[in-house]
Amino acid sequence: MNEPAVFVSKGDRSLPKITRHFMEGRGGEHREAHNIYGLLQGQAAYESLREYRPHL
Repeated sequence: MNEPAVFVSKGDRSLPKITRHFMEGRGGEHREAHNIYGLLQGQAAYESLREYRPHL
């Protein structure tokens, strides 16, 4: 899933559009931060694997 989840049975399954995020101190709306969560998870996993097996 790789994103903040809201468990609802119908409608928009994302956080409400008015949700505010810290975003390095500058603030931002959820629609701006929605995909950053998954991107940063993937980046952290990649960096960890590169450190673990640097020769690949």
